[in-house]
Amino acid sequence: MRTKVRRVQERGQIALLNAFAIIVLLGFAAVAIDGSMLYVQRRLAQNAADTASLAAVMAMTQGYSGTQMKYIAMEKAKKNGFDNTDAETAVVVNWPPDAPNAYAGNANYVQVFITGTVNAAFAHFVYDGPLQVTVEAVAHARRGEDFAPGYAIFATNLDQCQTLEFDGNPNTALTGGGSIFSNSICDCAAGGAGVMNGNGTLNVYNGGQIRLGGCWRDNGGSGTVFPLPVTGFPQQPIPDISPPDCSGLTDFGAVTVKTPQTLEPGLYDSIRFNANADATLNPGMYCIAGSGPGGLAFSTLGSARVSGDGVLLYFMEAAGGFTSSANSEVYLFASDFLVDPFEREWAGMLIYVHPNNKENFILSGTSNSTYSGSIYAPSAYCEAQGTSGTVALQTQIICDRVRLTGTGDLLVNYDMSKNYHLPDAVELTN
Repeated sequence: MRTKVRRVQERGQIALLNAFAIIVLLGFAAVAIDGSMLYVQRRLAQNAADTASLAAVMAMTQGYSGTQMKYIAMEKAKKNGFDNTDAETAVVVNWPPDAPNAYAGNANYVQVFITGTVNAAFAHFVYDGPLQVTVEAVAHARRGEDFAPGYAIFATNLDQCQTLEFDGNPNTALTGGGSIFSNSICDCAAGGAGVMNGNGTLNVYNGGQIRLGGCWRDNGGSGTVFPLPVTGFPQQPIPDISPPDCSGLTDFGAVTVKTPQTLEPGLYDSIRFNANADATLNPGMYCIAGSGPGGLAFSTLGSARVSGDGVLLYFMEAAGGFTSSANSEVYLFASDFLVDPFEREWAGMLIYVHPNNKENFILSGTSNSTYSGSIYAPSAYCEAQGTSGTVALQTQIICDRVRLTGTGDLLVNYDMSKNYHLPDAVELTN
């Protein structure tokens, strides 16, 4: 009798153990299967939220209203499987983002929350609530802007002395409201961040200033400066600009122009214009990879005449420098619309020098020679030379060091509409 009772008790214990084992197995199944489903749902929801927020800020750059931006985000989420009208889905678009997000209140950002529900296979045996995931995406719209706003001349070097140098006898005038800036913090005892030598004049009109991170030093010539430079100005960052893409361009090798000739956009080892040459550069991108005589990638000699409207000169990492003789006529104008094979916009960029290129770039020419468009050479030495006439720089000069010199006049006209602008861009911030 006792044996039967013991067997019944053992069967009861086994049943309880089996029941407990089944519950444990269901729990493992819930974790393995439903957990995987939750993971997949989170990935899908995050992708939908990312694309929805990017679509909204892209619409922002195109001038759409806040209501339209939110509608576009909702539609993008719907196309990715998360319809806000579905009872198991919630899509919330905030423009600007809500607190406690770090970008709360900033109208350049859009925030998207997506909540999705997973239909559980096993979890309902051990959990009676809904299985949901909530994800967040925040995207940022960067408006296209001048990449060194307000500066006609910008010397990028952070600590070298005399990164801005004015010498010789040129009468230099800066108009258009732009300023001149040295990012260097060099003090006067070491030579100064900016220096005036010679007998020329430097006048900055229309509210522009001369600003320096370090000291301004006048070396005792009869030259004059107006207005007085502002020293100790905070150093300014400049965005990196990735080089143009030259793929697919025709390779013309090294070219020497001796007679009237028209050049086409393409890849060149070097371009040399002999004295009395008369050359026209057709619109487009000229990628220069090497160097010719004297280590120069682009040079004009004697009374050569070179003109190009709608051009971009890209000096690649191993390319030589640029020089135009004082007797040459040079008329180079950046394009109003230029796109490289990667569909990157280059409107307003006249000369782009690879950030690792440290060659010299000398801009000169006879009376009325004109350079129009941005010159971006963040590691190179740039020099503009006034001659017996007037060399016009309708440009923005961004170089490691900048020197204005010569015997004649330099007219620098800062016109943002003619300079390169950073294109509109959108990006995720989390």
